Amino acid sequence: MGDAAVGFLAGLLAAVVFGEIAAEVLGTDQPLMITAAGLIGLWAGLYWAAQRASSKRGTGSVFRDFGVRFTAGDLGIGLAAGFLVQFAVALMYLPFSDLNSELSAPARSLTEQAPGDGAMILLTVLVVAGAPFIEELFFRGVLLGALRRFGTAIAVLGSAVAFSLVHFGQLLAMPAFVLLGVVLGTLAVWRGRLGAAIVTHATFNAITMAVLLAPGP
Repeated sequence: MGDAAVGFLAGLLAAVVFGEIAAEVLGTDQPLMITAAGLIGLWAGLYWAAQRASSKRGTGSVFRDFGVRFTAGDLGIGLAAGFLVQFAVALMYLPFSDLNSELSAPARSLTEQAPGDGAMILLTVLVVAGAPFIEELFFRGVLLGALRRFGTAIAVLGSAVAFSLVHFGQLLAMPAFVLLGVVLGTLAVWRGRLGAAIVTHATFNAITMAVLLAPGP
């Protein structure tokens, strides 16, 4: 639990510091690179916690210790769950349609300001590949596992709330992140490994990117 707390706080701090350094070096007109730098800082802290826990209490392999493996069933479940959570989120915000533009504004602004195809490829790789792997490794691997001493339900909900907090720049979207986190935690507990959760997370993010990159009317 201590390693999880240190990694989480260190990641949040590193995200701010790395982002500020990138802004100073590259200028504030490079939002994509600033965001990427912040993500690298966050993920460094989260991955450190996973590696630390694995080295202290496991085999030293985060893949083996936290169940980063996939089966055909994981792929099918993950794809279906990613689509279903996106649908559930759409229904959740349907009564608040006036907030939709405000909700998507930060992400849409980031994609619109990305300088060229190379930047968009980088953004897509970060969101669809990097985030699902690192974040599931920490939130559904390290943190959920540490919280299970308090019961499975608390572990799933607690890891989901912590997961939403790393997206603190999108306050309106936090209920959606909690919902996604609960689904991801439930899948990790049910399957006994992270494969289905990683695929669900990647599918959810891929759909979000596809919507953001789709040409407007």
